[in-house]
Amino acid sequence: MPSSPFCAPLIAEARAWCVACAPAEGVGVIVRTPVGLRVHPLRNVSADPRSGFEVDPLEWARVEDQAVVFFHSHPNGAAGLSARDRAALPRSIEHWVFAERLSRHRFVGGQWIEFTGKTK
Repeated sequence: MPSSPFCAPLIAEARAWCVACAPAEGVGVIVRTPVGLRVHPLRNVSADPRSGFEVDPLEWARVEDQAVVFFHSHPNGAAGLSARDRAALPRSIEHWVFAERLSRHRFVGGQWIEFTGKTK
């Protein structure tokens, strides 16, 4: 099992899911399972999936306890969190945004911060 959720194969798989969803925003989670970490794609049920995402609450409830990273894409936008993202994202886990680059964020001290971490 990888020592962290940031290993290159998981990033590549999450990015591939987001690319496959374009022009809509892709969304998913990295979940901890008995056999290790894996990418779990989620359906974007937003009324306007090209400019935002929404996850079915029942689908989120099935993976929430195992989620270690939440990710989504900005296929036509910048890396980083939008105001809508900042308001809607779960604050207890890391968040990745795939755009022209990967940006990684954590909620610390009452605010979302972008950080640089090493990938394995």
